[in-house]
Amino acid sequence: MPDPTLEPDPTLEPAPALAAREPVSTLEPDPSPRGGRAIALTLGGILAVVLTVIGGLAVVDATSGRGQRVERRALPASVTSVVVRTPSGDVHLRGPDAAPTGGTRTPTGTRTPTGTRTPTGTGADAGVRLIARMSGVVEVPELVVRVDGDTAYVTTRCGTTWDCSSDYDLELPPGVAVAVDTSSGDVTAEGLGGEVRLRTSAGDVTVSRPSGELDVVSGSGDIRVREARTGRLHASTSSGEVRVDQLLAPNDLDVHSSSGDVRVLLPVDGEGYAAEVTTDSGDRTVNIQKDPAASRRLRATTSSGDISVTYRDAS
Repeated sequence: MPDPTLEPDPTLEPAPALAAREPVSTLEPDPSPRGGRAIALTLGGILAVVLTVIGGLAVVDATSGRGQRVERRALPASVTSVVVRTPSGDVHLRGPDAAPTGGTRTPTGTRTPTGTRTPTGTGADAGVRLIARMSGVVEVPELVVRVDGDTAYVTTRCGTTWDCSSDYDLELPPGVAVAVDTSSGDVTAEGLGGEVRLRTSAGDVTVSRPSGELDVVSGSGDIRVREARTGRLHASTSSGEVRVDQLLAPNDLDVHSSSGDVRVLLPVDGEGYAAEVTTDSGDRTVNIQKDPAASRRLRATTSSGDISVTYRDAS
């Protein structure tokens, strides 16, 4: 097929011939239709290239920046159990026994005035309240909340999102059980009265004033339990410290670190424990009443690190 840019355009009048006495300059632009079209096509090609480059930069700029979205949800008061899963992000839980503060914590770590956490349409008798902050590259992840009977499932759907992350902030009514599983992120819980199960593959776990059964596992991170009133407590980390402070004597306490120090503080109540306290490499301090026949069981172990099990009022 012939190149259309090489054919003359019949719609244009031919350029007048130059007089013989006029010198012909090779520096003058070619007034012929072919020259005009060639220049136009050349300029058009340059413009197209420029627009293509700018458009590509705009697309990259628009899709490579991190998008963020905050959502608030109020769950039905009939929900008595919450299961939370996030691929990456921090989770903060607050129960009825959480310490009062002048403000509240959002998933971003900032503090907001009291009352701003309540989703629209909820009142004092509302059930579980959730604030989720999702972020990602290419697109923002989707918050998925599903209620099945008395259990609510909260998770993040990443889709094609790069670097998918979601932080959750939940307020739980009295007695609500909660299970949290995050692949990478810290988990904090305050004043929870129901059964609590917390899992993170990489991150620290801090629990304050729990009164229900507590099960905490971290693949890599420290575990701290403060002012616990729980009867059963299990805490384990593959790499990190474990510190447990019990306000009330537990019936069953099991703490372990594969690599890290372990410290347990217990209240004095005159009764002993069927205790197992060991370390394969480190100092060992045990200053509690031990009774092999006791109904209360205590096991504290570390493969590499110091271990200490003492009473809270010990000097």
